[in-house]
Amino acid sequence: MTRSKIPFTKPMIFGHRGYSSLEPENTLPSFLPCIEKHIRGAELDVQLCKTGELVVVHDANMKRVSGRDALVSDLTLEELGSLDVDKKHQGPL
Repeated sequence: MTRSKIPFTKPMIFGHRGYSSLEPENTLPSFLPCIEKHIRGAELDVQLCKTGELVVVHDANMKRVSGRDALVSDLTLEELGSLDVDKKHQGPL
């Protein structure tokens, strides 16, 4: 039996919701370390808010990341911008 040689390629590493182990997920502070550490990319989630803008948020409800029990689709861009998404609010991914 002959074995075909598969060339080794360097694995591509991506940030999950940015560098979410360091900073609040899906925030600019979580994406910047990906650039600084030369990570090839970052996975992110996009949803529409009440006023029709695209926002970078994973969960449909903001409770896990901000403590506020409200749907992204029910909040305006201004309301979403006023939420505290500090790491203290974020539960398991």
